[in-house]
Amino acid sequence: MNRRIVLAIFALAVLAAAVILYIKLRDDDAAAGTPGSTGSSPVADNEPKAPATRPTLAPASRDTAVASSDGSAAEVTINGVRIRDHRTGDHPPVDLPPNVHAPKSHRVAPTLTADISAKIQAVMHECVTAMPAEARGAKPRLEGTIQIAIKDQQARITQSAVQLRDVVGSSVETTKQCIEQKSLGLTTPAADEPDLESYSISVTFALM
Repeated sequence: MNRRIVLAIFALAVLAAAVILYIKLRDDDAAAGTPGSTGSSPVADNEPKAPATRPTLAPASRDTAVASSDGSAAEVTINGVRIRDHRTGDHPPVDLPPNVHAPKSHRVAPTLTADISAKIQAVMHECVTAMPAEARGAKPRLEGTIQIAIKDQQARITQSAVQLRDVVGSSVETTKQCIEQKSLGLTTPAADEPDLESYSISVTFALM
């Protein structure tokens, strides 16, 4: 065989081997990452991502002092306390602040409640002396809600709201004001009681 042909075949074989080696090296680099990488594992673009957090709406706040749109609750303010009356049927209107205490809150001793009630009763007897007998019905009585504050084991009446039941005439309002005004500021010992800013007590007495 001609020597030139042999050299040409040899050259072609070397070139083919070089091409094959180049292609193999390029494929290896692509599998490992970008050319010139240090061999660290690449992060796939399609790696699952945490779903975006959807904003949530806070529950709508409810203000019990706002009258219902359908007029189902009557609303009245007594001594700065706004009261909503949800009762149905024919009932007399709410005219005294509620005597409500939070669950598990402190309860004053019954002896202190009795002492405060006695103070109010004494004032009532003083104020009704001028009420004419004809103003009283069959069962006249006083109902009230008293607020007291306790400081250094001393209880003091800070608010007084009373109503006269089964009583008529012009003397009703003056008698009611007399009881409320004269009861304010009255004090009584409150031994072993913690300091309280406000504590309510309900009172009910028959008018004598």
